[in-house]
Parts: sequence; structure tokens; C-alpha cells
Amino acid sequence: MSQQQVQVVEAGLDSFNRRDLEGFVDLTTDDFVWLPALPGAVERSTYLGRSGISRYFSESRDTWEKLTVVGDELRDLDSCVLVLGRAVGRGSGSGAEVEMPLAVIAEFRGDRMCKASTYLNHADALAAAGMEK
Repeated sequence: MSQQQVQVVEAGLDSFNRRDLEGFVDLTTDDFVWLPALPGAVERSTYLGRSGISRYFSESRDTWEKLTVVGDELRDLDSCVLVLGRAVGRGSGSGAEVEMPLAVIAEFRGDRMCKASTYLNHADALAAAGMEK
């Protein structure tokens, strides 16, 4: 199952980067919980289910002219998948180019993601996953 989970996360990154809401939703459970680091870096928000995913996609479009999450390394941790990578984007209002570390812990129920927690640095994600770099 774990290689399948890695493939689901890869498909999720691809769907997110293409802004394919339906493709992303198809990879998640109905009660999916999303704890993104962006755009909620200052005010941590929780997005629940399909409506939450839709709201997050909309907020991301409002904040970012372009936003790509690059998964440089994906680690199968049996119960979850850890993504160590970066976010590359351009702000909607400012046009400022941004590249920053980003990490994701994707948890699963069966073959679908049930929770995704994102972090603005790899050390925090590794600690949350009970690992050291």
C-alpha cells in the first residue's frame, strides 16, 4: 500500500500545481482535513472536506498569481507520506517571486488522503513525523 500512497501524493501535488480541484478532491476522503502553511502562514486555518479544499484553492488563486509545490523528496513512512520540497510562486498583487522551503505530511485512510499538514521548514515537519533530518 505504501508505494500506492506515494503515487497518490505525487498525483495530489500534480493536481494542486495544475489547480485541478476535481483531480485533488478525487484523492481525498470526504472528511479530509487540510492544515496548510500557505496562505495561512500568519493565521493558521483548517480546511475541511470538499468545500474546504475548494475554499483553499480559491484563496490560493487570490494570493498567488502562480504557485507550484515541488516535492524534492518523498518518504514513505508506512502510515503517512512525508514530502520535503519547496514552494515556488509569484504574488498576485506584488508580482514578487518567492521560493521557500515547504514540507507536507499526508496521512491516509485506505488509499485516500485524509489529512495534509504543511510546514514552512523541513525541521518542523521532520519533528512532527517523529524523525530527525
